[in-house]
Amino acid sequence: MSKTLVLCGDLPPRRAGQRLQILKLDASPKADPRHRVGLELEAISRVFADDVPDALADMLEVAAYVYAADRLIGRGTRPLTGMGADWRRKISLSIAVRRPARCER
Repeated sequence: MSKTLVLCGDLPPRRAGQRLQILKLDASPKADPRHRVGLELEAISRVFADDVPDALADMLEVAAYVYAADRLIGRGTRPLTGMGADWRRKISLSIAVRRPARCER
């Protein structure tokens, strides 16, 4: 089973363990294109005619990061021989949020 740590947002890179892959994702419009997740919060703000509240922006980014990680992290081999353990993945996400105190509840 593959193990991946996904660093989301403006988190510092970590050193990968022996069998741990690191994937960096960032939804910021100024993010490095290699790590960029296509989420346009500015476009959503225009629809609401106001800034997107921090809690909603965090939820949208979490959803975008989970979706992107799922799509980018492969499962097993192409022919999927032995579809059991080879097909499963262990994914841990570390996500920078705007209001961390709100997440502690």
